[in-house]
Amino acid sequence: SSWVKAAEVFGDAWIKDQDGVGACAGYAAASAMERARAKRGLVYVELSGDGIYAAVNRGVDQGSGLENNMVWLRDNGIPPAELVQIG
Repeated sequence: SSWVKAAEVFGDAWIKDQDGVGACAGYAAASAMERARAKRGLVYVELSGDGIYAAVNRGVDQGSGLENNMVWLRDNGIPPAELVQIG
């Protein structure tokens, strides 16, 4: 089979740490998009898990589901980390 686990290709360095904030779904969406960009040969841009998490929740820290984050990602994209102010 030609199936290769993403962890074998990308390794742990591609896993974003949300540091216990509760934004794991946003961070997962950002990581998935970073890997998809890499597979297409695009230049690496760090994407913001906090940015998509805040957008999905309209700025209220209330948790979010993977589906909500992926729909937002599909419809609106995700900002580069350098454009997102935390705090």
